[in-house]
Amino acid sequence: MEATKERLQDFDIRITQHPGQYTVLNSLHTMIIENSLAELKASFWLFDTLGIDENGIILIHGGGAYGDKESALQRLEETIEANSWLKERLALENDEKTYSANEILPLCSHLGIPFVFDIYHHSLNQSVFNVEDFLASYKTRRAKIHLSSKGEGKFGNHGDLILKEDFLALYEMFGERLKNIDIMLEAKAKEKAIEKLRLDIQGATF
Repeated sequence: MEATKERLQDFDIRITQHPGQYTVLNSLHTMIIENSLAELKASFWLFDTLGIDENGIILIHGGGAYGDKESALQRLEETIEANSWLKERLALENDEKTYSANEILPLCSHLGIPFVFDIYHHSLNQSVFNVEDFLASYKTRRAKIHLSSKGEGKFGNHGDLILKEDFLALYEMFGERLKNIDIMLEAKAKEKAIEKLRLDIQGATF
């Protein structure tokens, strides 16, 4: 572990984590919430042990609606408030089906935790939200955005590459603010997707 901690100092990168779909903090089942808290606690411990700074956030989605979205969001808030240690690194992200940006951002602002904006999910589950409130949710941290393009297969799948028009849509929304925001690309082609996007936007006027 110590060797890994030292190795990380050689790279100027931001480390974050996105646990899977089974990490749910507003479930109707106590055992699922308890298991989710245990997983998050282990992730927090790992980040702390590796000396990862406050920008090392761990993000999850809002969870399910369970037929009553208002109660589900209230349950999510109560779980986080009851486990205040979560506020040290936890962030919430909008998703493509259940919780829009305008539903997650106010909760993040109320709880004092970061909101991770996913523009692809936003395109599938649209809402109007305040960009300044998004930035303010990070306080002293650097803001973070997810960028991806539509993939083949089921609803919400990410594509291999990032389309130029999707990046331009992000720029249209945030403008010069993007220079101070970390953009994480979710693309199956990984580094090749980054290289392709760089070539596509070369010479573009921003």
